[in-house]
Amino acid sequence: MPALTEFAPAKINLTLRIGPLRPDGYHEIESLVVFARPRDRVDFIPGSRLSLETCGPTAGKAGPESDNLVIKAATALARDIPALATGAFVLTKRLPVAAGIGGGSSDAAAALRLLARTNNLALGDARLHKAARATASISFRAAGSPSKPAAPRPARRGPSATISSSRPPLRWRVIFPRLRPAPLS
Repeated sequence: MPALTEFAPAKINLTLRIGPLRPDGYHEIESLVVFARPRDRVDFIPGSRLSLETCGPTAGKAGPESDNLVIKAATALARDIPALATGAFVLTKRLPVAAGIGGGSSDAAAALRLLARTNNLALGDARLHKAARATASISFRAAGSPSKPAAPRPARRGPSATISSSRPPLRWRVIFPRLRPAPLS
């Protein structure tokens, strides 16, 4: 099987409401988000061993493989699907690390979409959602849709999104230090 590719866009919060602290130590949150054109790229080559190679302009700050949400998401899914076909991920990091734009979560979401394609899993499969929640990943379905807003919805742990078909009428520019400005959307 040839390499597969998914993109992992930056998440921009247009609104953010943080609710009270829950007994489990997390807050309920509601947010209206859009996914921007700046993005990471996740390639996947099916194979016998789960691995991750990180490259790109911000790869140096991405941390060790064992802490990466791509590996954590794939490992969480493999716990629920023992015969899961895995392989080698190549993450090209362009988004700033720890910048509050959901880069790691979006990378994990892209990895889950790649594993779903490889293993013929429907995106509605509960095991994919469980793996996404285990890594506090943004919705793995919505994260593949740059510039589509996601409607507010309370989250169990970290952001969870539903896709809205409408888009607020706005023009915006995302600028990250040391990266080229994104085109106006």
